[in-house]
Amino acid sequence: MSDDSLVPTTRSYHLAEVIGRGGFGTVYRAEMRGAGGFVKSVALKMLATENREFLARLRDEARMLGLLRHRAIVQVDDLVRVGGRWAVVMEYHEGVSLDVLKRPMPLSAALEIVAEVAEALDVAYDRPVRDGKPLRLLHRDVKPSNIHVSSDGTVTLLDFGVARADFAAREVQSRAVLVGTPAYMAPERFHLVERHEGDVFALAVTLVELVCGPVDVPARGDATVHARRVESLMQPFAERAMDDEVVAWVASCLAWDPESRPSAAKVAASARTFRASIGEPTLRAWAVAAVPEAMAQRDPEPDGLTGTLLEEESALDVGATFVAEDDPAVRRTPPRRGCLGPVALVGCVVLGFGGLVGAASLGALFVGWNSVMASTLEDGFVEMADRLDLAAPSAPRDRLRGALKRGGLAARAGKVGLWEFSSFETRFDAALRDGRITEAESRSLSGQIEEMARS
Repeated sequence: MSDDSLVPTTRSYHLAEVIGRGGFGTVYRAEMRGAGGFVKSVALKMLATENREFLARLRDEARMLGLLRHRAIVQVDDLVRVGGRWAVVMEYHEGVSLDVLKRPMPLSAALEIVAEVAEALDVAYDRPVRDGKPLRLLHRDVKPSNIHVSSDGTVTLLDFGVARADFAAREVQSRAVLVGTPAYMAPERFHLVERHEGDVFALAVTLVELVCGPVDVPARGDATVHARRVESLMQPFAERAMDDEVVAWVASCLAWDPESRPSAAKVAASARTFRASIGEPTLRAWAVAAVPEAMAQRDPEPDGLTGTLLEEESALDVGATFVAEDDPAVRRTPPRRGCLGPVALVGCVVLGFGGLVGAASLGALFVGWNSVMASTLEDGFVEMADRLDLAAPSAPRDRLRGALKRGGLAARAGKVGLWEFSSFETRFDAALRDGRITEAESRSLSGQIEEMARS
């Protein structure tokens, strides 16, 4: 998008507090101020860096959400540029994400949440949009921290930043990378198989956690590990649910074979049926006490922008960004490491463990699971280094940045496992919440990287 599109506006945004943080950016509760004294509370998702792919993903997220209409899907108001960064302006619902609410919660309330999210997933995947075709959108990161509930029981599915969909104006093209949170991933996703039923699996894991509390079990694309995983999830759930039909239904959502799982539409219908047979409390009755309590205990995460007033440099109508696929104004982000380049393949065979073999006149091309995983994790370290550049300058920050570079090299060499990386990323996110890195955090995280590199 050229600088010619930047036009003066009268809108500004007062950033009140950080309400979310992810790999691509930070979400603020903000007060949008417009002409004539207009004031509105909004959620402002600001891009963490001017990384070209991050920007393309942000714009794709805005376009996708602009096409979808459902009460449980966050609505987009605008795509703007403020404070030198691109941002998405979204509707704001006062409340909290499910990961900060007290658990276990009543099964009745949890089933209402699952029904709402499942309906949203069905709309995103199967409901026709402007061109009469469905988006076939896969969220790919359904989990408690991406589901928001307000004190009146309103449920909202958040963070479509890693979603995949079919629409003409999309800038980031599909590539063979693993995205999401391993603890909620369906087994086939570890082999880079993306299906609608993968979101159903993640929602079932979320339901178990809501009813039983966090269940820490290994997750991989291996049948034996999967069987132990399901057993570890279902045992506490069966004790809490005390309903054989509900237990069997959840077990079907966790099936090894994605074709054995119900669709999101069927999940929503079943959740409402089971909910009707259980009785009190309703989600609204439970949330009216639980959500304000969680909000009172929440400690807002300050950063360098909290409390500032940012002028809007650009106001783009999100609807106007839906351009034709052949529009030269759309610069699609080229695939990065870990995917096939512009090689003309005569034929290809998808292998069971994520390998892809293509025969061409100039020879054979093979991309195995290990090389794809190594490239994906290397990209992860690069993206963390980009986010670290936004932290306050300091010697600890610079030391950790050097360690992240070594981590990327270790990942490229195949020395970093998925679970090791996931554990490190969780600690990294926690350390970066206040916008600075302490000496102790830098040494601890750097040490963890060195351990991974030596393994």
